[in-house]
Amino acid sequence: MLVAPIDTGAVPSGAHHLDPDGAQFFEIVQTYLPKEDRARVRRAFEVARQQHGDQRRRSGEPFFSHPLTVAYYLAEFRLDADALMAALLHDVAEDTRLSVREIREEFGPEVSRLVDGVTKLKEVTAGVARGRELSGKEIQDASLHKMFDAMTTDVRVVLIKLFDRLHNMRTIKALPLHKQRSKAEETLTVYAPLANRLGIWRIKSELEALSLEVLDPEAYQAVKNSLDQQFLKQQAAYALISEQIFACLQEKNLTVVNVVASPENIYSVYRSLQARGASFDNFDSPLRVVVLLEDEAACYQALGYVHQMWRPVPGQFDDYIASPRENLYRALHTTVIHRSGQPLKVRFRSVDMNETSEIGVLARWVYAGTPMWTRGIAERVEALFDNISESINLEPRDYSTAVKHVVEDVFRQQVMVYTPRGDVI
Repeated sequence: MLVAPIDTGAVPSGAHHLDPDGAQFFEIVQTYLPKEDRARVRRAFEVARQQHGDQRRRSGEPFFSHPLTVAYYLAEFRLDADALMAALLHDVAEDTRLSVREIREEFGPEVSRLVDGVTKLKEVTAGVARGRELSGKEIQDASLHKMFDAMTTDVRVVLIKLFDRLHNMRTIKALPLHKQRSKAEETLTVYAPLANRLGIWRIKSELEALSLEVLDPEAYQAVKNSLDQQFLKQQAAYALISEQIFACLQEKNLTVVNVVASPENIYSVYRSLQARGASFDNFDSPLRVVVLLEDEAACYQALGYVHQMWRPVPGQFDDYIASPRENLYRALHTTVIHRSGQPLKVRFRSVDMNETSEIGVLARWVYAGTPMWTRGIAERVEALFDNISESINLEPRDYSTAVKHVVEDVFRQQVMVYTPRGDVI
């Protein structure tokens, strides 16, 4: 059976606006947190709501709806009480009279440390020490440096920051256009690569698509429309491919969990077309499927049988099971020539590999205490942060160099600069 395609990032999912009474949030919280932790989260909720008071977002909504929604996103992935409390309080130290020190006294060192890690800086100590005011760019760079630094000691810091940015991007239309562009550029430069580095494909794809929609709306819509139209035209081909793969593998006594259409990501297509100077509304998107199986051994067996059924394209095979990517992604990749003559990209994953490829390090909480979160993955997470920490601790004199080094060297994504027309230079 062929199910709905894997998300390309085109349509934001999840809640954008929550009722400030917190009913939706606590409905999730009570499903997994013990009573004493729920009480602590409730206290943080009440303090944050009281401190933000009548503050309003540009959209006119109560400002408290923002930290509440960020906490809700984290609760959907079953993060612990301290992370939820920090999410609820993460704007309090910046926008209200309650300081980080007072948060520490009220909620303890763990929560205050997380809040401090994600709070935007109004003043930067390094700038004051140099006896001059910092520019807005330097303040931003220093804030990012602090975020990266905190990230090396506690992954929850960057997760709160990522979901904070996700909600801001989902509601960005309320901002003036120049601020939308600034946020979108920063998102592509820093936050989408962060999500990718942590293996959170779902968030990475959406952040990229939302940013592109701001920076080059015409190209975004053209690529989206073309992909949607091609996917509809390819439905019959996908159905046939699914039936053929199921029949072949079941004949070999392999249990196929599913065969899932996997259309290309909007932003990836945009970058590829732009690099070639090709039209955004007249391109061919290859057929791509993910074959979901029970375990690792079945992935290798299925690969062999599919190669017997359809001729593999030389040089188009990658084994990310034996050699996982640093961001926890695992799968077997191959390209074959279908009997119709069309090239077909096939990914083989076990169910747990597929889940981890979508949510990355968030699986640590979602699958805590289950076989889905293995020692091997935990070790790779630790190695990931060691790598980032090493780059941060080089401590160059200016924050801009530090951030650029981390983004380009660690996250392996070139900083992109947009002209007013939306071209990348």
